Amino acid sequence: MNPKTQQWLHGFLDFCLLGLIDAQRDYGRSLAERLAQSGFGDIPGGTLYPALVRMERQGLIAASKEPSASGPPRKYYETTAKGRETFRELVETWEQFKAAVEATVDGKAIPREAIARQSAIRGGEAICGGEAICGGEAVRREETVRRGEPIGREGDWR
Repeated sequence: MNPKTQQWLHGFLDFCLLGLIDAQRDYGRSLAERLAQSGFGDIPGGTLYPALVRMERQGLIAASKEPSASGPPRKYYETTAKGRETFRELVETWEQFKAAVEATVDGKAIPREAIARQSAIRGGEAICGGEAICGGEAVRREETVRRGEPIGREGDWR
């Protein structure tokens, strides 16, 4: 698994599992396969099963063992009333969080001048015409650097 994906997944795994289990009761390996099919890649058992145990202890899911035709009994998980309510709350929170992230990443929540500074810092001459905006004036990036002035000072992006 990609290390960046793994880091994100740790923050969202319980939410994703709760969504999968709320939609359909399931057992561990099948949940891992469904996560992989959703684009998360392979989820190690050392990540998946502790999350399921934690969610069971919190009363969000309940587990029951059922015989399996292909081996030992399987532990099936389903959401509890508390789990369904928690999932509904998390979906609302997720929608708000996702909108905030999208607004920030898409540049809708960032002032135009700050976007130009970000572009200049990244060397985006094609986007900002080789100019950085410093203190409200358009100044050639090279001149700003030559004078020793930082492009994109701390606090400029608020």
